[in-house]
Amino acid sequence: MMPLLRRLASAAVLSLLGILSFAQNTVILDDSLVVTVSSSLKMKVEETVRIMVLNKDGEDDAAFMKTLASGWSLKSFSGRLVDPMGKVVAKYGLKDVRSTQFSEGLADDYTTKYLVFSSDRFPYVVEYSYEENCTQGFLVPPPFAPVRLYEQEMKRASYTLVTPSDYGVSWSSFNCAITPQTIEGNGCVSRKWVMPGFSSISDGIFMPLPEDLFPMVCFSPDMISWFKREGSLRTIDEYGRWKWNLIEESSEIPAELAATVHAIADPVVNKRDKILALYGYMQKNYRYVSIQIGIGGQKPMSPGEVYRNKFGDCKALSNLMKCMLREAGIESCYVEISTSRRRQPRDIVYPGFMDHAILKIPDADGDLWVECTSSKLPLGYIHQGLAGHDAFVYQDGTMHIETVPDYSEDENMSAGNIRIEVKEDGSATIVSEYSYSGLTFEGMFPFGSLDAAGKREVLRDITGLPSSEFQDVRYDVLADGRNSSISIKFSSTIPKYTSKSGNRELIPLFPGAVRTGKTAFPAGRTVPYMVYAGNSRTDDISVVLPSSMRFETLPEDISVSNRAGSCLMECKVTGERALHIHLARNILKGDFSSEDYPELETVIRFYDSLARVKLSVVPR
Repeated sequence: MMPLLRRLASAAVLSLLGILSFAQNTVILDDSLVVTVSSSLKMKVEETVRIMVLNKDGEDDAAFMKTLASGWSLKSFSGRLVDPMGKVVAKYGLKDVRSTQFSEGLADDYTTKYLVFSSDRFPYVVEYSYEENCTQGFLVPPPFAPVRLYEQEMKRASYTLVTPSDYGVSWSSFNCAITPQTIEGNGCVSRKWVMPGFSSISDGIFMPLPEDLFPMVCFSPDMISWFKREGSLRTIDEYGRWKWNLIEESSEIPAELAATVHAIADPVVNKRDKILALYGYMQKNYRYVSIQIGIGGQKPMSPGEVYRNKFGDCKALSNLMKCMLREAGIESCYVEISTSRRRQPRDIVYPGFMDHAILKIPDADGDLWVECTSSKLPLGYIHQGLAGHDAFVYQDGTMHIETVPDYSEDENMSAGNIRIEVKEDGSATIVSEYSYSGLTFEGMFPFGSLDAAGKREVLRDITGLPSSEFQDVRYDVLADGRNSSISIKFSSTIPKYTSKSGNRELIPLFPGAVRTGKTAFPAGRTVPYMVYAGNSRTDDISVVLPSSMRFETLPEDISVSNRAGSCLMECKVTGERALHIHLARNILKGDFSSEDYPELETVIRFYDSLARVKLSVVPR
């Protein structure tokens, strides 16, 4: 078949299947997952998948990949690659599945099994089936989440959970309302969830997170077993006691470390200062590495091991800090949190999303949420992986769910203070100060550790002056917990800052040509948009002319305000040859409908247009 005819035939097949679309990379034709639980120790997972790959971008999305912890094994695998006309192009077996134990951590017991199905002719269909077994216990069965990606359509998916009749299990649904079909008999209960089709969604700016968009059902068994440690997820109290016991088993502090704690903390009177001193000691003397072996996936390494090795994972370092504080007479709470998922189920106890541990220190002057894995972040700064996220908080044998404080639009602030002194030859001397707080602090925090070349690249990006050099660069950090901020001060000389237009000179309002850059707003958006972190920006710009020039015209005060946010520009003459311009933009946090999307576009485009304003000056 000629290439053109082959493409036309493929398109015809796709059209008949009803999946011809410009906004997708893969189509899940069918995903059938069967989970058979024999006990709190043993579980079998069987899955059959048929997925169509429409282009090169979808190749990785259709790959087989399973990460197996200790006690898990891949028992069988078979797969094949089929062209659109139904011809089998290639077959695969268990021997073709590759393995890797590569890990970013120092030690873990995970093995990843994977196979990439590749073809240079699109579309093609990937089909595979596998079985994996667990024999040493688990916390929760795998969730039912067949759609995980943008640009992915789903035709049909089902999940069957088979358990003993006396095996209690609860479930919680997200972004879907499906009821299982239940069959009982022979001492077993079979529950089957069938998920209807899901249309492909194109990725874009201000998209909802997968947790707010894609359908999912997750499961919580009454009884759990983790490396011979029996427990329960029936209630928060029962799970809290099980977890708290694991934590407390790792709470004995060695005598040498206890002496160090007292030497650091005892001379300090103020509670906050004690905490700060111990946190500084931990940051300076212990480093983070990932360690996930056996029960260590749930139980922290003991303070003695961390003290001897001078390293630990998030669980170990958070527990170390907790034990040091306790030695100094300060109580704290061990905390589990998901760095990727903001909300946790409230109708069931579900630890399956948790991937990180931190510490909470209750305090009358404001609770401290402490990231113990960073050697540089200020004490109590709440970074993007924590802010606004639900957390499991453990204390004195109990557990409750609490939401970590988030930042408001005004707290997520970036500000510029710029003085532009224009010379008669069209050059300019610019003195700038930029400050960042809230979540913008996190993005600029690494600036201090960059070399000269790295700092120069960041400053060029900030100012929009790709060829500029910078002098007198100063970098100051105010370490004040969640109120921490950064200021960066510098000066620069631009040999040719103005541009000619007849007898006029045009002066860019900003040192850079376009401050915010152009943002692509797709037409006809139907998906709601989410602003998880609202933010504010202000710029105060002073322009001083030489004695030979005067302003021809002045910008008018202008503003826009709507449900998505606001933006304004104000102009004020401050002297015979001086002008002050104030710009402010505010993007509101919230969950907005697709009908509100043009209002967001209006605010951002309005600010972009202000950033491109040029002042017109003429000879005096």
